[in-house]
Amino acid sequence: VWFLIGIRPALRSLRRVEGTSRTMGSAAAVPEEAKKIKEKELEAHWELVAKLDKDTLKTVQAAVNKAVEAGGGAEKKGSKAHNVEDATDMKRAIFMWDYDVVSEALQEIELADKVPMGAEGCDLLTDKGIFKGNDAKEWEKMMGMCAVMFFQDQVMAEVPYVPPESAKAHAVWLWSAAEVEKNFKDIEVKGTDGKEVLAYYSKASEKASDLIQSEGKKFMEAMGKFKAKFNEDPDGAL
Repeated sequence: VWFLIGIRPALRSLRRVEGTSRTMGSAAAVPEEAKKIKEKELEAHWELVAKLDKDTLKTVQAAVNKAVEAGGGAEKKGSKAHNVEDATDMKRAIFMWDYDVVSEALQEIELADKVPMGAEGCDLLTDKGIFKGNDAKEWEKMMGMCAVMFFQDQVMAEVPYVPPESAKAHAVWLWSAAEVEKNFKDIEVKGTDGKEVLAYYSKASEKASDLIQSEGKKFMEAMGKFKAKFNEDPDGAL
C-alpha cells in the first residue's frame, strides 16, 4: 500500500469529471412510489380504471405494452454494464484515467516521465511495450494493488461499477460462495463470498493475496481492452 497516500491527490481531476458526469444527462424524474406498485396497492385503483372510456383504456394498454416490450420499464440505477455515469467510486479505475491522472499517479513509482505523451489508462493496460524490465515490474505491482483497492471500493460504493461480460469473471467483489471455493481451491481464505474475502484482505495469507492481486491485474487488463473497443464503438463493445 506504499503508493496509496500519494495516489489520492493524483486522482482529484478524475473525481471532478465524475461529479460533472453524474449531474448531466439524467432522465425525467419519476416518483419512487410509482416505480414499483404491488398488486394489493393496485386493487384500490380498480374502480377508477373501470370508469375510464374504451379509448383511454386502449391508450393506457398501448403504453403498458410498449414498456413491457422495452424490457419491463425503468432499470435500477446503475444496473447497466459499464455504468460509469452512475457508479459512485471510480477513482481507482485505471481504465478510466486520462493522461493527467496517469502522469500524477505514476509519480508515486517514478515512472511519470516514461509515459508517452497523451497515453491514458487503457493504453497502459493494453500496451506491454510501454515499460521495460524493472519499470514493468513496478507498474505490475502498482496495477495489482490499485485493482484490489478498486474491488474494495465497489464493496462499499453506494452504486457499484457493473463490469462488462469480458471482465466479470475477474471481478472478485461479485464472486459468489461457489466461485470463491472454485477459484481459491486449496488456498485457505477468510470469508465466504467475494465481498467478505476483500473485507479480510489485509489478513489474507500470501497465497490468497497473490491470487486476488492476480485477478485484479486480469480484470484491469480485460477492462483496458474493453475500454479501447468502447472508445471506437460504444454500442458494439457492449
